[in-house]
Amino acid sequence: MQLYSDFRRRRAVQVIGAVLALGLIVRAIRAGRTTAVLARPGGADLLALRALTGRSLVGVLAADPDAAVTGWREGDPDTIRALAALEAGAVGVRLPAGAVR
Repeated sequence: MQLYSDFRRRRAVQVIGAVLALGLIVRAIRAGRTTAVLARPGGADLLALRALTGRSLVGVLAADPDAAVTGWREGDPDTIRALAALEAGAVGVRLPAGAVR
């Protein structure tokens, strides 16, 4: 009975390790893609749009409580920076200093 218990414990540790490794790989891929989008012209605008469509209302309002949507529509650099930072932060990427032009 002890042998079976040891086997189950080892198997559980292997499964947990595999799930954690897979999660880290997925997070690294998402961070790499987000960084690649930020490097392109208009990348911060795209991330800001993604934040508007995919993040919670509370998060969007925290990024720019006065006029998140209006500021994005008008191309306000501060609003775009705040929204892009919100989306980039969700995948663990910091917004570079020159991301919004």
